[in-house]
Amino acid sequence: MLINKSITIDCGGQLAGDSSSPFVFKIDAPGALVRLRNLSMNGVNGFGATGIDFVNGAALFVENCTIVGFRISPAIGIKFTPGASATLAVTDSFVGSNTTGILLDPDAGGNTFAVIQRVTLQGNTSAGLAATGSGGGGLHVSVRNSISSLNGSHGFTAVTNAGGSGVVMKIDGSEASLNGGFGVFVNGLTSVAIGHSTVMGNGTGLGQFNGGQIFSYGNNVIFDNGVDGAPSAVIPLK
Repeated sequence: MLINKSITIDCGGQLAGDSSSPFVFKIDAPGALVRLRNLSMNGVNGFGATGIDFVNGAALFVENCTIVGFRISPAIGIKFTPGASATLAVTDSFVGSNTTGILLDPDAGGNTFAVIQRVTLQGNTSAGLAATGSGGGGLHVSVRNSISSLNGSHGFTAVTNAGGSGVVMKIDGSEASLNGGFGVFVNGLTSVAIGHSTVMGNGTGLGQFNGGQIFSYGNNVIFDNGVDGAPSAVIPLK
């Protein structure tokens, strides 16, 4: 389904999809506010490669949704790649058994703000949450009271490739557990701050590469990983 205007779709948990399309919802609506609520999307039933594909708009709100089974390339539960400044809020939702759970990769032209709250990212074959500045847009991400677990690679990822803009992420009251790669992975011009959170049972707990930094507020639980890793610095609560 192509969305090209402001709209609220509230389906009370009904199955949503269009088997003739590579996405369930594609949002291409400059200036629009789009709210998707109480939807169940299952790529296993042939609904394509992407659950929600946001390419243009002012804001997207995903509330109380289940997005599973998207494993046909590019195989993403929620793909958020706006061409200008935009806002994403995902709350009270389950995103699992896809290849990548949520991908944030804005194009150059503005700053993107994303809030992930009370979201479970589980059993994705790659990353649970992948935030990247490779498209050239600035990206600020707040993760709160959420779990990224049992994913094939990393729980929470913040990556900036050469020439991209920086990624800033705050993880609070959340958990990265039992992921095959890193619990929290940063690479390039990125900074992640974690507080009141648990990182356990991952291949490696914390990983920082090519100038990426993980800051801890000193109140986290990091244990039982293959290698725990360590934050770049411990900063005081303010």
